[in-house]
Amino acid sequence: MPLLVSISSLKGGVGKTSVTLGLASAALAADMRVLVVDMDPHGDASTGLAVEDGGTDVGTMLSRPKKFTLSEEIVPSGWNALAEKAVMERQLQNEAEDFAEDDEEPDTEDPAEDAVDTAEGSAIDADSRAEEDGESNYDELDEGYEYVTEDTSAVEVEYEDETANPDLDTDSVDEHQELTNPARSRCGSVDVVRGSAATTGLESLTLKKALPRLRQLLDGEVEDYDLVLIDCPPTLGRLTSMAWAASDRVISIAEPSLFSVAGTERTLRAIARFEQNSEYSVGAASVVINKVQDNNPEHNYRIEEMTTLFGELVAIPSLPEFESFQRIQGSAYPVHFWPEPAAQDFAQKLTDLLEGLLN
Repeated sequence: MPLLVSISSLKGGVGKTSVTLGLASAALAADMRVLVVDMDPHGDASTGLAVEDGGTDVGTMLSRPKKFTLSEEIVPSGWNALAEKAVMERQLQNEAEDFAEDDEEPDTEDPAEDAVDTAEGSAIDADSRAEEDGESNYDELDEGYEYVTEDTSAVEVEYEDETANPDLDTDSVDEHQELTNPARSRCGSVDVVRGSAATTGLESLTLKKALPRLRQLLDGEVEDYDLVLIDCPPTLGRLTSMAWAASDRVISIAEPSLFSVAGTERTLRAIARFEQNSEYSVGAASVVINKVQDNNPEHNYRIEEMTTLFGELVAIPSLPEFESFQRIQGSAYPVHFWPEPAAQDFAQKLTDLLEGLLN
């Protein structure tokens, strides 16, 4: 089963969807299979993932869950082509490096072996001359050698094609080759359950009817994925509650400001009330501090404040403010595949954050 993670915030503008896309990018770069469920009525995650039309949106499916099968409505993101290209380039690079290493290998032949080869060659030449004269010098060779002249049926052969050898376990060979091949890498992917304004209609459902719907929609349909990210709306309503009921972990996104600290407190209190008032339990909660500016006294103060208030719930590392991130998202591009070197430090922070959350 994949890990199901809800990304939430009860305060808008803190970069909730941006973190969702950043984590999806980190997982894609790690060759993971990711499903993003866009529960935000704005559908910004779907836009940032370059999703084309197709598949039924999540709001429509949750309105009539018995009518739809989730796996039939999932659509691929535009990021997948970039991942496939990256895997091909990586394989070509590995092959080029292997070729270069083979080409640079020094001559390690043993002079003693050369001398033996020369002596054997001389003996063969002498034998050939003797045969021409009607004689043979076999008697002069070591009597321990036997020479096959006709029947070779008993000789074991080396199979060039492993499928021709009935005694070979091809499954174990394939597995060994997969694990030892340095160029191996399954191609990661990011698929999407599209968001739309239709999800707003679900807010009128009773809590009892709403809570199990997303969980039931996902049940048995996401086993092929490594990670499911649910982008929640920035409010505590039926949509967020449905996401929490389906999740193993909830991440609350905050920025280092007074109002965001208060919003994070509200989110954590809401999670506690959710668990008290329903049969569902959030397995774990984390606080991710986003948009941190270096050498900003207010930011440093608020980070220290949140660390004091929320303790080990604060995830490491925090995410710095990265000016080019908006441009990258505007291009509907995963940050880990962005060609500018400046993006790589930020991408590494996201990778470290994902690893910490997964572990």
